[in-house]
Amino acid sequence: MTQPFTGHSVGPDRRLAGLTFARLVWNVIRVPLLALLRVGGPVMRFVLAAIGLISLLMAGFYHLAGAALPHSPVMGFLGISIGCGIGLTGYERLLRGLSG
Repeated sequence: MTQPFTGHSVGPDRRLAGLTFARLVWNVIRVPLLALLRVGGPVMRFVLAAIGLISLLMAGFYHLAGAALPHSPVMGFLGISIGCGIGLTGYERLLRGLSG
């Protein structure tokens, strides 16, 4: 038992055209974004690494001077330092994902 042709079936040519169009749109979005992230990469790496290192040093300083301070922000500085490390890792993964 065959079903009558209604004219609504999508053939392989239309699927291929849709995939080609989707790939074209993806590349139009991906390539400029990747170029922007690559250009800003060294500045982003420097800023995140510097903030992370300074936060880590400040946490150590406040930990050593903790007896003189009633509320030392050691955990806050450690959180900022860890957050900068996670942000830098995410930035690298984003670059790697957009490159492929």
